[in-house]
Amino acid sequence: MPFLPSRAVRILTYCMLVCLPFTVGGVNFFGALVIATSLLSRTFWSSVRFLAGNPLAILSLILLLLMTLGIFHTTGPSSEALNVLNRYKKLLLIPLLIPHFQKPDHRALAMKVLAWAIFATVLLSWSEFFGWTHLSDPAYVEPPGDAVFKMHITQGMLFSLLVAITLGLALHASSGLSRVLYLGMAAIATADIGWVMIARTGKAVIPMLGIWAMFELLRKTGLAKKHLILGLIVLGIGAVTTTFMLNPHTRMGSILQEVRETRQTGSLTSQGERVEFWKKGWTLFSSRPLSGYGTGSILTETTRLSKGEATEVGRLATYNLHDEFLMWAAQLGVFGLAGILALFYFWLKSAFVNDGWSGTQTRGHWIVFATGCLFNSFLGDFTEGFSMVLMIGLFTPLSMGVFQKPRRAEHHPI
Repeated sequence: MPFLPSRAVRILTYCMLVCLPFTVGGVNFFGALVIATSLLSRTFWSSVRFLAGNPLAILSLILLLLMTLGIFHTTGPSSEALNVLNRYKKLLLIPLLIPHFQKPDHRALAMKVLAWAIFATVLLSWSEFFGWTHLSDPAYVEPPGDAVFKMHITQGMLFSLLVAITLGLALHASSGLSRVLYLGMAAIATADIGWVMIARTGKAVIPMLGIWAMFELLRKTGLAKKHLILGLIVLGIGAVTTTFMLNPHTRMGSILQEVRETRQTGSLTSQGERVEFWKKGWTLFSSRPLSGYGTGSILTETTRLSKGEATEVGRLATYNLHDEFLMWAAQLGVFGLAGILALFYFWLKSAFVNDGWSGTQTRGHWIVFATGCLFNSFLGDFTEGFSMVLMIGLFTPLSMGVFQKPRRAEHHPI
């Protein structure tokens, strides 16, 4: 059988990126074709020896293997274990994509495709807000609707990712017009997250992206005392964020109110429930830190912990601890926790191995998902998880030695 061209993998990946903000079926369809086409490509098989030494490629397979082994000692039903394993099979995309996106031009086109696809939903979100369209699912959002094709937490992540992508494109734009265009897209998306979106994950990510953007800007300048300037910027952004957090009339300020209300009365609030899930997750990890309770065990074990609780929030059980790191720790113990932490470590390290435009993008993506995974189980979710593995697969250098020095010689493809 003749090998398929690497270009076919990239075209299918672009189609997958277009579908990401809109349709689950499209992502599944093109994702399956990406996997099949990559396995039938000469580029992938000629790169296997490099992938065998690539930490991110190896870690993605190790994490999937750990999740598979977790089926055999789970305390939950086998159907739930298989369902959870199915959620994480998207990790296979990381090693299968890496060989096909080593050129900056291919990465830049991918980011432009994804940026414009997400930006279309940003414009629709504003249209929903002003009442010009009525596409939002009322099951997910409060009126006026903010989410369009995805629930509000997912759309908040996508809009945050758009901000990271467009700011990265603007920082390395080859013309003033392109820079203004990308900055405008970032501003419109940021305003939507701040004033339209009811989800708070995106609002938590935006201050972190502000710090990242200032860090990247300072890296490009010849200013002295960069660390001092960055420190002052961090303090300023921290002060503004704290002001919003302490104002009970803001969405961010309601977080503390809800946690306080749940703690005092035991009633159900969004953030109070999240804290309860974190407590149960930590209890599970600390009680069985070596091997965890197995793949798909979370609902069974949180149900056990909820028995006999006096408060309404204490009686809550869940299959989702709303923290990616706790999900791995509770199910697979210290091995799962070490694996997911290592994935994030080498993901960030890859940004400095292949520096320049690709490094800027990678650090921006990392901020979005590292922050979001503290409050949600992104990798186990559909759109968030696919976004995460796609960003890793598209931007990971093929040769990524642990002690390799950064390579800065990369032309700007934008």
